[in-house]
Amino acid sequence: MNLYEAGVVILYTIMTIDGVIDEEEPKEIARFLLNFGFDFGEGKKSDLPSLVMEIGMLGALDKQSLMKRWKKAVSVFAQNSSEKECEKMALYALDMICADRIILPEEEELFDNLGKAWNIDTDTLISNCKDEFNKGGLS
Repeated sequence: MNLYEAGVVILYTIMTIDGVIDEEEPKEIARFLLNFGFDFGEGKKSDLPSLVMEIGMLGALDKQSLMKRWKKAVSVFAQNSSEKECEKMALYALDMICADRIILPEEEELFDNLGKAWNIDTDTLISNCKDEFNKGGLS
């Protein structure tokens, strides 16, 4: 698994853990990855249709297989990215989690695992997100 594939798996898993997939979400993930700012691997075709297709192929995996790939992806991303790149990816993942203004336990657990692997204080980030909800923000 290369960095590009790791990014796809991480964001796809975050996107689907709540069981609701908006048809625009894969495109949003693809756009984010295309604009991320570093090379996702030699030979990878970095265009929107290719990214959307790759994201779609993950849908064929059962939950256990997807979670196994998730763990590997989190590790690969940590090993091949800077602290700033991990933080950028984590903040985008948080935006995805908070987008529907509901943070499910499964989403929080995934995000917490991401934070532990990347040494990011996810508790504070989740708490800030919930505070914004209570203030009427993040709509």
